[in-house]
Amino acid sequence: MQVRFYWLLPFFWYLCFAATFFEIYRLRTTEYLSSSVVKTWLKKNLALYVLVFVVAVQWIILDYKRVNAVPGIKGMTMITFFAPNLFDRVKATIPENQNEYKVVTLGMYPEVAKFNGFRTADGYSASYSLAYKHEFRKIIAAELAKNEKNRKYFDNWGSRMFIGRNQKAATGKAQELNLDCSQLTKMGVKYLISSIPIVLKNSCFTLTSKTDRLSPEESYWHSVYVYQIASIPQE
Repeated sequence: MQVRFYWLLPFFWYLCFAATFFEIYRLRTTEYLSSSVVKTWLKKNLALYVLVFVVAVQWIILDYKRVNAVPGIKGMTMITFFAPNLFDRVKATIPENQNEYKVVTLGMYPEVAKFNGFRTADGYSASYSLAYKHEFRKIIAAELAKNEKNRKYFDNWGSRMFIGRNQKAATGKAQELNLDCSQLTKMGVKYLISSIPIVLKNSCFTLTSKTDRLSPEESYWHSVYVYQIASIPQE
């Protein structure tokens, strides 16, 4: 919620900017711009503008410290987040063309895979088909049953279509992952791309490759694991 408030900061800055020019114009239209008028205007308004500026700057600084206090987040850039060079090597481990299959992701935003040309069945979307949400839910039904908070989060909102909200990428470890393989196959998913090693309860998953980053400057993700999902005949 704190981050979303930042969307309003440009509006407030423009509002202060407009208010300043309004005051300048108002003073300009007075009979004369005497030093006493300027002093009065400064006394009434300058303190407010300074206060707004200080609060805004302090908020930004505090948030910067909060983000950089999270292990592994410090120094992240757009390049290291999307890691195109690393994912070029990941793509080389998959024999099919990217338009021939879909993937789901774990331990990273699906948009990372999407940015690198993968077709994702999961994602972060504010507007998509309710029927698709119901179909996707079948994949993660067992995972949602593990955590009532996660179940309510998905069922009552659902913009985040993630397959494993119990997993934490920062720890490098994961809980047992239980997905409906037949539903994955039905939705055209052939691979699971993960930034963390996972314990798979389903025997239909096979680890096919692990690609490590060459340096922290190349990728935020230490490794990318690719699991192939065996095709299951549909009834």
